[in-house]
Order: sequence, then structure tokens, then C-alpha cells
Amino acid sequence: MPTPIQRDFSQRPGARQFWGALIVGTLAVFYALAAAFINPLYYSEIAFTLSPAALVGNLVLVGLGGAAIGVLTMRSESMAAGVLTGAAGIGVVTTFAMLGGLLGGGEVLALIALLPALAFGLVFCALLRLALSGPLRRAPWVWLAAAALGVFSGLWGRSSEAEVAAIKVVQRRIDAYAALPTNTQRPFEFNQAPNARAHLDRPYTFSARTVRVDPITVEVVASFDDGYTLTCRVIELIPLCSELGTAELGGPDSDQ
Repeated sequence: MPTPIQRDFSQRPGARQFWGALIVGTLAVFYALAAAFINPLYYSEIAFTLSPAALVGNLVLVGLGGAAIGVLTMRSESMAAGVLTGAAGIGVVTTFAMLGGLLGGGEVLALIALLPALAFGLVFCALLRLALSGPLRRAPWVWLAAAALGVFSGLWGRSSEAEVAAIKVVQRRIDAYAALPTNTQRPFEFNQAPNARAHLDRPYTFSARTVRVDPITVEVVASFDDGYTLTCRVIELIPLCSELGTAELGGPDSDQ
């Protein structure tokens, strides 16, 4: 028969860290799953890129990151220290995820998001510590709540109106270029993509992320099924596309 001490998280640091890792890792995985599928489901008229290999890798990455934050939050005997450590972890993970494009951000947005991420982390980690400060039997219910919260949060991760508008602009330009005779001079939007014309009749999918807020700049990537990739920087709905990666104003072949 377990004693009251054995049934309480405050006296079971190993159990506390295990459930913290499982709960936050689960929340992160369910968030990533919902965020990955919300765009194809919500914007059915747009072919969004959804690579199974990339999705699995992303799920593993965010799951491990969430588990690490759970351990950091629950490791210390001091609630304040655990909350501060966990919040710092959330801020760091969010920043690096946005820098790496996992959350659809960019360099400037990553810095802008740091303080809100820290503020959210303080609240979230405090709630986690409070939720796991009582009897062990509470943990499965907290885990189920975390899974539901992850799905709900992921539903808000769909592309913004600006990103969808940018995708549609690029799609129209691709379709218009593909419809031109082969001996026609290529449109200025494709000056940095001299080989694009040969691939435009192939099926393609889109991904997009906001990389700047003033002026609104969206990076749209069109991935063709033959392996060709077209990257377009759409600045206030004016696209400039490149086949070498990030498109910038000017650059090689920009005068053709």
C-alpha cells in the first residue's frame, strides 16, 4: 500500500520529471500535427507542401524539445526556479524554431517573438507545476488536457491572409508564364530564375512564411515534383523569384 508521500509529486522528483516530459512533449507533438494539416484542410484550393519525411522529422524534433522543457520545468524542488528555467527554455526553443523556419517565421520575427514567448512560458510552466503539485493520479488527466490544448493551439497555426495572398500571386504568375510561347522574353519576376520555364508544366506545391513585417514580406517556395525549387520573395504582393534560394532585388541575371 503506497504511503501518502509516495503518492505525491512533491516527494517523487523522478515521476515529476517523467510526467513533465511526457505532457509537454505530447502537447508539442499534437501542436505540430495540427499545424501541419490545418493549411491543406482549411485552404483546400492551394496545394501545400506536406512531406511525410519532413513531418516525421519535425514531430521528433518538437517532441524532444517539449520533453526537455518539461524536464527543466519539473526538475527543481523550487517552483520558482523550475518556472523560470522552463520559461527560458520555451523562449530559446521558440526563437531557434522560428530562425530555422519550423514555425514559419524569420530572423526579425524571431527576435520580436522572444519576449511574448518568455511571458507565455512563465504562465504555462507555472500552470504545469501547479497541475503536477498534487497526487500522482492527476497526471493522466493533465496529459489528456495537454493533448487537447496542443491540437487547439495548432489550429491557430494556419497561414496568415498575407501568406495566402502571396501564394496566390505567385501561382498566378507561374500560370501566366507557363502560358506564354517558349520564345517570349521571360517576365521580370523570373529574371533570377532562367531555367524556370522548363519546369512550369510540372505539378508543384507551396509553402510560405512571413520574413518581414515592414514592409510585409512573404517567402513563398514552390516545390516541383521533378525536384526543381522556385523561391519567391513577395514584397507587398510584388514577387521576385529565384532558383538559387532566397530572391533579392537585383543580383545575377536581374537585367534580362
